[in-house]
Amino acid sequence: MRRIFFKIAQLFLTIQFISGCQQSVLIADVLQHSDDTLSDLNNETDNITTSDNNDGTDSETEQGTSSDVDSDSDSDSVSDTDSTDSDSDTGISDSDSVVIPSRFQWEASDALITTSDWANWFKDPTAARDIEDSSIWHMYTSAELGNGLVLAYVQINDWGQLGSVSPVRVQFDTNPDGYRAAPQLFYFAPQQQWYLIYQTQNPRYSVTKTPGNPASWSESQQLVAMPDLIEGKEYTGFDYWVICDDAKCYLFFTGANGILYRAHTLKDDFPQGFDGSIVEVLGSVDDSSAIVEGGSVYKIAGADMYLLLVESRKFVEEEYYSAWTASALDGEWVALAASEATPFASNNNISNGDWTDVGILNGEIIRENSDETMTIDFQTLRFLCSGRTSEWDNYPIGVLTYKDSP
Repeated sequence: MRRIFFKIAQLFLTIQFISGCQQSVLIADVLQHSDDTLSDLNNETDNITTSDNNDGTDSETEQGTSSDVDSDSDSDSVSDTDSTDSDSDTGISDSDSVVIPSRFQWEASDALITTSDWANWFKDPTAARDIEDSSIWHMYTSAELGNGLVLAYVQINDWGQLGSVSPVRVQFDTNPDGYRAAPQLFYFAPQQQWYLIYQTQNPRYSVTKTPGNPASWSESQQLVAMPDLIEGKEYTGFDYWVICDDAKCYLFFTGANGILYRAHTLKDDFPQGFDGSIVEVLGSVDDSSAIVEGGSVYKIAGADMYLLLVESRKFVEEEYYSAWTASALDGEWVALAASEATPFASNNNISNGDWTDVGILNGEIIRENSDETMTIDFQTLRFLCSGRTSEWDNYPIGVLTYKDSP
């Protein structure tokens, strides 16, 4: 409104100035100018709307703002099924303009870790940046000895180095359940210490201040008392994964019955408090595209949304990764790229991946941060995973890099 008054004042002064000079001609020009000015002012007024604030005063807002607000309220609305139409390739657009694709295409690195002189194969990689030196990456994996599974450690400065570094065996205490596998590594900021979650079969954990020293991990502790999820089977859980929001920490894991489970505890109580909170989240024992294992969950940077990845299998010898989204960790998971035709990752949407020609196995998205929020950036999406191939009798580990166009 100040612009309107300013222009009227200019018009008045102009008329006063020319009042003694050739009025018959100039006033006509001024009047013509005034008509144009008022027309402009009317146009500006049309583009301004007035709304009432809670305190009863008026505020001015530019037209178009209301549509932005409406889009926020719809930001968590996602189709229940995978779409095969080309219009769906752009995926979900979050309220903060983070585009989450619904179709994925990957470029594979070479097979970076295959075997060693002390292990037949490595599998289930997990990795995080060092808190004090961001140039260092810590990576832990499962390692198969021929008579059981243990954990292995690798330290690198660049992912290109992974193929030239030999994993070392992790030995830090006597495992009461006989083996360790499927690790998850993260820094728990509230306690300023690192956690390593792993299966033994049941979930256990160890802590350290120095993840670069494999011998520094504490004695193994129980994470949650596991019920018998399947009648008659003592061990039924796989691939345990922890993620936290501001108030709670959640434990996700898959069962040997095609179901994804979740438990929770207060963040202040972590790692205690999970007992008695296990619920079914996703999947069915009758699902022909059964959830197998390898579940992992992430917070998407710049979006009020979480991403779930889980290893699935349509046919016995071919695994792929499916993707789901939810607006909260205890919310409903909706399919994003969750079918054999439109997977998150499989041998069908990976180029140059001769080490993935029979399927994609346990892996996780490479995170730039290392804390318990498990935050990922879709602008720099890379998937560290194991593959299966018909030519090698092991599970090669490599990195998949997301390509913008399918």
